[in-house]
Amino acid sequence: MAQEISETTGSEIPAAVKSSYYQHAKNINAQQAGKIETPWENLGPWGGNLRAMQTDPFNSDHVLAGCGNSMASGVGGVYYSNDGGITWEASDLLKMPIYAFESSSNEGEFYAGGKNGIFKSIDGGETWEMIGLSNIFVLEIVLKENNPDVMLAGKSSNKGIIRTTDGGESWDSTPMTAGYMQGHGTTPAAPENMYVVMSGFDDTCLMVTSDNGETFTEIGPGGGSAWDVWIAEDDANHIMLAHDAGIYETTDGGENWDLIYATEGATKGIVEYNGNLFVSIYGRGVAESDDNGASWTLNESPVQKHFATSAGTSAGALFGYWGGIYRSSGIGETYVLSHEGINNTFVHAISYYSDREELWAATEGSGLYVSHDGGLTWEAKNNGLGSLWILSIAPTHHDGVDVDRMLVATQSGVYYSDNHGEDWAPLALEGNQTSSAAVHWTNPDVMWTAGIMGPVAYTEDGGSNWTEATGLPFGMTPRFALAKNENDETRVLIAYEMIAQDAYYSDDMGASFTAAEGSVATYHPMVTVRPESENYDQLVYLATGSGLFLSDYGATYAQVESLNGFLWSVHGKESKIFVGGNNGVFKSEDEGETWNSFNENIDDLGIWSIASAPGGQVFAGTRGRGVYLNDTYVGTNDLTKEGFFEANLYPNPVDENTTLSIALNKNAKVNVSLYNYTGQKVDELYNGNLNKGINKIKLTTNNLKSGTYFCTLMIDDHTHTLKLLKVN
Repeated sequence: MAQEISETTGSEIPAAVKSSYYQHAKNINAQQAGKIETPWENLGPWGGNLRAMQTDPFNSDHVLAGCGNSMASGVGGVYYSNDGGITWEASDLLKMPIYAFESSSNEGEFYAGGKNGIFKSIDGGETWEMIGLSNIFVLEIVLKENNPDVMLAGKSSNKGIIRTTDGGESWDSTPMTAGYMQGHGTTPAAPENMYVVMSGFDDTCLMVTSDNGETFTEIGPGGGSAWDVWIAEDDANHIMLAHDAGIYETTDGGENWDLIYATEGATKGIVEYNGNLFVSIYGRGVAESDDNGASWTLNESPVQKHFATSAGTSAGALFGYWGGIYRSSGIGETYVLSHEGINNTFVHAISYYSDREELWAATEGSGLYVSHDGGLTWEAKNNGLGSLWILSIAPTHHDGVDVDRMLVATQSGVYYSDNHGEDWAPLALEGNQTSSAAVHWTNPDVMWTAGIMGPVAYTEDGGSNWTEATGLPFGMTPRFALAKNENDETRVLIAYEMIAQDAYYSDDMGASFTAAEGSVATYHPMVTVRPESENYDQLVYLATGSGLFLSDYGATYAQVESLNGFLWSVHGKESKIFVGGNNGVFKSEDEGETWNSFNENIDDLGIWSIASAPGGQVFAGTRGRGVYLNDTYVGTNDLTKEGFFEANLYPNPVDENTTLSIALNKNAKVNVSLYNYTGQKVDELYNGNLNKGINKIKLTTNNLKSGTYFCTLMIDDHTHTLKLLKVN
């Protein structure tokens, strides 16, 4: 079936992505019917901390991917692809770190190992059940080629290997009581053999057992650790080993080894695709060979180069890393991101530009993404970036901003774009880890940059010359915000994530800083500003390790006594304040006087960033689960006051047209208009008189791009608002 194309992004919409439209519409309809109250919805963008991949031996179109981080709770899981790894769908095994896969000789049967034991699937990885070791962190698993009831499992914490011979019903120890199992292999040429790749030993790194783990024989070259093994399907004596020193090869079952490719970094994965070999070199890229390993060429096209797992499928050679998956379609080809649908992303920053209806997300290793439809579809914007690990986006919003320049702080410097993220170029601190950047509201030549441990500097000539700031302590992860001081002049604000004792401000464009007063916490992850507007004064927010602090100009802070606890993020809009911590979001609608939990569906998540749109939508960037949307918009509804019944749209979401049903208790004049996220009127769908009773109006929407709209009914002098979701 041909993929649908989003008119908004120009990208393919896989089934997994399109389903998010329908889930969003389901929530909208339920909310309108009064069944649920502002739930959070998981949207995107794509990527994750890839730990394992496994191609189906019966179908090279089918491949599994495992994500996770042992230090992040509620993060990880299994995803599967039916097109060789181009697009992905979520299985029912989520929110759990997965580090290992193995396929069985039974078609459709897979095993997964991770932080909480071993799981089994008999339907190709769509559904899973735990089969054992619930209290053990499993790093690697291998099944016997001719007996899937025999399995070896590598344990974490330098505890070696355990085994089962009854399909996981019971487990026994093996002679391998130490070391780390890093890889495995089997071959039809010797179905009794199970090969394990080890690290943690000085003298061996590849072992084989032919008696179900009773004994192990050392056959590796020694001299360091190894990470992956390749064994010929028709010759068990032909083995290649990914080693710290490079690629070793033996053609006599391990009696003699040759270092056929020496490297300056550890080789991590060996992939065969279309008769060619691909080997990842940790920190450098992927080496490719079209002559069975006799010669190699290094391909450095992947931006991120620290690969942890790999697989060969019908679509190419896949390499997983902390952030996502790269795919090559052949020797010498440019590697492309190939993780669309894997929604396991660590999102450090989100920004919403209301004038352009753009939602931006900066991720940890997955790159920079933009959505033009409120997060329903995403497009990567990484052209020119030297790192896909991004900690901040500037500007954070476009309220009062009159420049098109964007800045991102990455692990390899600060980059700028003057064409809305289509292309990026280095600005400062190239090759260094950076944590924040800022650009002036009206002058794109005035910018600020910060390294993750300093320096903090500013430029007034577009980056030709930089002035390093004084008055700041040594601290971790400084972050900027721009405000106005009492004289309506630019004030630069900074907060540090660690070590620094106070927040700081500068009234000389960042040349020198002064410690703010009133902030007593020692952990200040984020400072943000609500700009002055027609109805609201400026307000500065400081999220800290001991709660929230407020200030008018950022020089003197007062703690919000009604809100305590550790906070990662804060965002203010009009009278509302949203704060995110390690357990979801809290909301105040009276500038911090009172607070309410705002946590349905996300109370187990760390919230690293928050943004909002003029239509009332709130977006949360999370630690390991992408971006969430809470559609808090509440349309006016006084129809029931005069005895009118509810109006409904069906179908919703809508492709080309939908039917509006209105039940009236008297004849009435009716106007139906459509508004977008920013409150702009985009179309008048109906204007005329309707009779008492049930009326049905067919509404044509084929001229609209995909996204969420507000369908407002004016019935005589009464109003009612419905949400309409357009899917192209």
